[in-house]
Amino acid sequence: MGMISIQYEIFGAVRTNFKENSGTISLPEGTSLHDFIVTRAGLEEKYLRYLDVTVDGRKYPFEGKLQSGMKIKVLMPIGGG
Repeated sequence: MGMISIQYEIFGAVRTNFKENSGTISLPEGTSLHDFIVTRAGLEEKYLRYLDVTVDGRKYPFEGKLQSGMKIKVLMPIGGG
């Protein structure tokens, strides 16, 4: 199994395993968006429903497999009133 390279940007009040809020990371082929967010980025599963996540500017299923060159944006909206 080979490796893929994806770009990511993470916005909002979320803590991740990454030192930077944006960058490029290599992942094993077959990695899903869910695997990237929970396993690699370290975001807690209970927050997934609150995240606004796009891949290449479009909504993408959490179970969808990532491909080399994809750009992932993760936003944790902040509410208030």
